[in-house]
Amino acid sequence: MSFAVSYAELLNSQKLMLEYEKYNELQAKSQRMQEDYENQLRELERSKQGGLEELTEFYEAKLRETCARLEQVLCGLSLLHNNNNDRLTAFDPGQPG
Repeated sequence: MSFAVSYAELLNSQKLMLEYEKYNELQAKSQRMQEDYENQLRELERSKQGGLEELTEFYEAKLRETCARLEQVLCGLSLLHNNNNDRLTAFDPGQPG
């Protein structure tokens, strides 16, 4: 084997090793990027879930408040209705009095 062929093989081996190292670095970078992306997705999902829980609690409180107000109004109307019926019964123009 000649010196030139051995030298060329050595250069090719070195180039191949460098390319392999670059490939491994890119693989590692790709893996890190994938993990970062997945972590971001998990964090967004947690954030979304927390936001939904906050909104649910907020609107449930609003609903309870509205129901309580409605119940007060209905009770007031019921009392008013009963008072009017009592007055109408007390004053019955059809009865002698």
